Order: sequence, then structure tokens, then C-alpha cells
Amino acid sequence: VVKKGWIGYVYMAENPITVLRKLKSKIIKEIENLEKMLE
Repeated sequence: VVKKGWIGYVYMAENPITVLRKLKSKIIKEIENLEKMLE
């Protein structure tokens, strides 16, 4: 499984649902990091 690279490449390697869940968790973490920086 290739984690880094094109989204299409990740889609071929994994179930799209798991890819979306990983993207969602990454986005949530990024937002939390931004909130900490802005405090």
C-alpha cells in the first residue's frame, strides 16, 4: 500500500472508504494543530 503519492494511486491500493477515513482524520488533525497555533 502506497500512502504517499497520488490519490488515484491510493484508491487502487485500498478501499475508497478507508482512504476517505484516513483523509478525514488527517484533516481533523491539521485543524486541531492550527487551533493550537492560533491560541
